Amino acid sequence: MFCHNCGKKLSDDAKFCKFCGAKQEEEEKSEDLFGFDEKKDEAEGAKAGREDAFAHGDPRPSGAPPAGGYVPPQYNRYAPDDAPNAGYGVLSFFFPIVGLILALIWRDNYPKRARSCAIGTIVGVAVGVVFSIILTIVTLVIADNAGFYYYY
Repeated sequence: MFCHNCGKKLSDDAKFCKFCGAKQEEEEKSEDLFGFDEKKDEAEGAKAGREDAFAHGDPRPSGAPPAGGYVPPQYNRYAPDDAPNAGYGVLSFFFPIVGLILALIWRDNYPKRARSCAIGTIVGVAVGVVFSIILTIVTLVIADNAGFYYYY
């Protein structure tokens, strides 16, 4: 059996393609117009000990299209140059709003790069919040001990 989406060879009981993830539809009828049932012929040939190509697997070289079948062009969903990028992570750390925008824009086509931006944004916001809390506490402690004592 071959994938209806990418054309790669699959096991006969596969529900999804392990290469592209497409759901495989159940074939209602395996007979063609002339009454030839390929699966039945394969099974009978294997039982009879025939030494043909069907009994021992696919005779075609790997990557060859199915015999008589249409193989749609294979498209990679993601850009080939997608990779985690520390530069965008650092940019997102210092400018979280830029990182958020880039992560939202790139999430479909550049998921690894978008993840770097999202991580940089989250870490930048978390560090900013913690820094703000610490700065507030230090300011209150200094103001309390600054000596607002009035001597008369």
